[in-house]
Amino acid sequence: MLGTASILRRVETVENLPDLFTALGYEPQMLPFDNAASTVARWRGFRIVAVQSSDRAPAARALARTIGRLGERGLAVSLGQGRLCLAAPHIGEVATTKAYAIPLEEPTREHLDFVEALRPDPDANALSHAIRLSELLRSEPAGDRFFRAFRQLLDEMVASLDDRCRASDRRQVTLLALTRILFLYFVQAKGWLNGERRFLRKQLDRALAVGESFHTTILDELFFGTLNQPLTKRRTSRFNNIPYLNGGLFEMHPVERQMPHRHFSNEIWCRAFDDVFERFRFCVREADEVDAIAPDMLGRVFERLMETQQRLASGTFYTPEELVRHVVTTAIDKAALDDGSNCHSLMELLRSGKPGMRRKLGYVGVSTSRGGRLRPQ
Repeated sequence: MLGTASILRRVETVENLPDLFTALGYEPQMLPFDNAASTVARWRGFRIVAVQSSDRAPAARALARTIGRLGERGLAVSLGQGRLCLAAPHIGEVATTKAYAIPLEEPTREHLDFVEALRPDPDANALSHAIRLSELLRSEPAGDRFFRAFRQLLDEMVASLDDRCRASDRRQVTLLALTRILFLYFVQAKGWLNGERRFLRKQLDRALAVGESFHTTILDELFFGTLNQPLTKRRTSRFNNIPYLNGGLFEMHPVERQMPHRHFSNEIWCRAFDDVFERFRFCVREADEVDAIAPDMLGRVFERLMETQQRLASGTFYTPEELVRHVVTTAIDKAALDDGSNCHSLMELLRSGKPGMRRKLGYVGVSTSRGGRLRPQ
């Protein structure tokens, strides 16, 4: 991350941009694109086209329109007045994204995250890379776009199941399967699925290569024979580098036991991965990265897509991170300071170094999702 910031600070002209995109995994180039712009980097069939302009955002969008009109896969960059502006053509549309501006001298962590997100995926091709960057730059928040795509996918998958089963059961089985995949994309983002950040997609590709059912041979074993089982109780060692998740999400639901034809075809799972999950980035903290899907999406899915009566019966409601932080901080402050201390917050008490501080804090515990308690050491 620091390397990216240092390179950005050295960018003064279009001729400096190949260094930036080389650091991101592109091949440097410096070739004319039209009368004013130059191709400064390439990756497979995807090109980075840049122009020097004081009218940064309009210049970037105009260049993106040109790239789209020519049928090219590429990213438009305009440089001027200490800022870099990025825009991309919408794939299959005569339109462009809004321009995203990055200050060169003092980029924030969000700006640096965004630049890092431009890095190509070695397993992608020029078209899928162009689609991903176009999605990244769209003005609509990523969470809204993902939720809409997820809901559409849910409806399509429900319709693919045997219509002799009750509609509510088909919907519940489908929502369970998709929610498990969504949850695992956050686990995967931490590298906790066999140390691979594209574990799920690779497992699908392996099943396709040998003609196996992804759902029956991979997902069922992963959900019900691995993630919900301690290592000592697993029937096979196939996924032994995957942690045990002690929760109800990976227990087979009674409705799933009752539905004989609850598995989805490889074709449907390819659609789910290619058109929904693989088109977005996932992060493990809310608001931690730019234009990425955060864990609060799980709450949105449960609250908006679960049947109302089922949600009420199970008490399924999502509490936003900001509210959780406020409640926990207030509770800890009150518990730590109830003895009449002149400090007004836990942080003040920590900084004060007053005698007995450790004893006071020793009585403050925060319940964890596993039923334990966190105490100061």
